[in-house]
Amino acid sequence: MTEYHKKRPMRIEEITSGSSLTGLELSAVATVIAVIPIADGVVRS
Repeated sequence: MTEYHKKRPMRIEEITSGSSLTGLELSAVATVIAVIPIADGVVRS
């Protein structure tokens, strides 16, 4: 995660397969396996 992302929330369009996400659970890092677009601004991951 870049310093830029630490200063603002990540946009849904920026989430890609292989992304590491924090903040979903206090002490864990989640890795996105797949991103499935459903509509503009909506994805299932």
